[in-house]
Amino acid sequence: GVSVRGYHVFNLIVHLLGALALFGIARRTLRQPALRERYGFSATPLALAVALLWAVHPLLTESVTYVIQRAESLMGLFYLLTLYCFIRGAKSKGNPSGVSSQRALAPAVNDGRDNVWLFLAVGAGALGMATKEVMVSAPLLVLLYDRTFVVGSWRGAWAKRRFFYLGLG
Repeated sequence: GVSVRGYHVFNLIVHLLGALALFGIARRTLRQPALRERYGFSATPLALAVALLWAVHPLLTESVTYVIQRAESLMGLFYLLTLYCFIRGAKSKGNPSGVSSQRALAPAVNDGRDNVWLFLAVGAGALGMATKEVMVSAPLLVLLYDRTFVVGSWRGAWAKRRFFYLGLG
């Protein structure tokens, strides 16, 4: 028929999931060791403000209201999920849990969940690349994030996760 309500609902769900992923990225980034001292206590409200601003920004309305823009929304969701899953899987030494609490002071225990998150990051990256070509920049963004917030050097990021980056690429 001519009813496009289902398309709009799907696009809105994808957009809201993207906003949730952005919230998680911003919150976990603000709780990284490099930023924790300054932003750790206000990480959640700041991340909420970032996600809300992104979710309601007028420039993003066409990806929700236009049926043809579905590929753009899906690629954006997969891009954000790739980065979010990487952040969850690459917990830094100074903050193994990614949260600012007493548990963060406990030694990191790798029970394989980190590898699952990295595998999910590769899967989200592959889905995004199957959706739209712009996703090709995601591996570079993840590498930049790793170098800047997690490991601290290009050499360290490559040495620690070379197979992850090969899979992501």
